[in-house]
Amino acid sequence: MNEKLSDFLTAQKEIKEKEKLEARNQHLKKLGLTEDDKTPINVTDEEYEEICQYCPPKKPRTMEENFPILLRKVKSIRRLVIFYVIFTLVIFFAILAIIAAIWIKLHPDEQIIIHL
Repeated sequence: MNEKLSDFLTAQKEIKEKEKLEARNQHLKKLGLTEDDKTPINVTDEEYEEICQYCPPKKPRTMEENFPILLRKVKSIRRLVIFYVIFTLVIFFAILAIIAAIWIKLHPDEQIIIHL
């Protein structure tokens, strides 16, 4: 085997092992079996497999799994914005109607001419 290829594969295997060990330590930490990263308890592979039978590690959500949640949040925000825009317009026209009613009451003799 080519030396470069061999070095590359060895490095990738080491990275995968470190990721696997980190995930295992995080899982044990979430279960309360370790207090922090500095004091891990010694768990054999057989013990960890047994732990995983009763408390399997949760896989992180992928983008495809998160998309419906994100879409619901966006729709909720959009509905909220639409509500506030409509609410603001209703309040604006209500205030305008009150001002018009007060003006008409104060000036009953004047004619209102609307030019379109």
